[in-house]
Amino acid sequence: MRRSRSRQEAAGWFARLGRRAVTTASLREFRTWKARPENAQAYADVERSWEGAGMLGRDPEIVARTSALLARRSPRDTAASHFFQPAATLALGLACVVVIVAASLALMGRDVVYETKTGERSVVRLQDGSTLSLNTASKVSVRFADKVRRVSLDRGEAFFDVAHDAQRPFIVAAGGAAVRAIGTRFDVRRDAGQTRVTLVQGVVGVSQGGRSWTLHPNQQLRLEAATPAAPQALDAASATSWTGGRLTFHETPLGEAVAEVNRYSETKIELGAPGYGAVRVNGVFDAGDTASFVSAVTALFPLKARTAPGGGILLTGSGPPAPQGS
Repeated sequence: MRRSRSRQEAAGWFARLGRRAVTTASLREFRTWKARPENAQAYADVERSWEGAGMLGRDPEIVARTSALLARRSPRDTAASHFFQPAATLALGLACVVVIVAASLALMGRDVVYETKTGERSVVRLQDGSTLSLNTASKVSVRFADKVRRVSLDRGEAFFDVAHDAQRPFIVAAGGAAVRAIGTRFDVRRDAGQTRVTLVQGVVGVSQGGRSWTLHPNQQLRLEAATPAAPQALDAASATSWTGGRLTFHETPLGEAVAEVNRYSETKIELGAPGYGAVRVNGVFDAGDTASFVSAVTALFPLKARTAPGGGILLTGSGPPAPQGS
């Protein structure tokens, strides 16, 4: 009985994580659910089933039928995909349908667009077996062809777990830079005037404006206009902890930490304490949990939090920051 329920729940989770943007609260709920061994096994079984179903996306007859099925579904039907219900296996089937149709569009040379709102994350399985994790307030366009797989990061941040295919390199374009991979795991982020590439596994080549670099695991490249660039060593797991719904700070200037926390919430923090932007902070927080971050920094430093005129949170200091150890 429990095994059957685990399989139904796993199908519901797969549909929920693969078809739409996912909030950090949902990801925390998923981690708790998957901690049970029987649930983890059931989810692995569903993923293997999806791998087999994904191959059907190349069958023209199946693509035509699934397209017709989607055309017949009403907006009410689309909005009514419930979670943990007896029809969870149907939800899994519809998730595969969506992936198959998206794959067929990519194979026809058309862009497939994925995007998230503030505080949302989305995990997308691409037709080649690669996985795309889209961070808060981000947007990508995907186009696959016979000889190349292309993704354009229009805004925000994305993590790529690329399926190996020596005949079709995987290229990500972001802010004038191009990241080239075959089978690897890496993160690309676009901020105002800056593009960051962080490598977790494998090797990637990065090019921009006639220059090129090669990244190895636990290296990051920051590209900015008129600023010399070179790969820098870092803890890639911490830098990409957002893929698990966490923000990890290690000797991070408070000003940078505040800016990072603000990416995941409509409630913005304003640091109105002169001199505190450079003090270093350490900690791990759930992405989107602004209240916990504010509680931690006001406990650690002589800072006070109050409601800002615009409805955000204003941090003010009662004096200059104390000197930190070297």
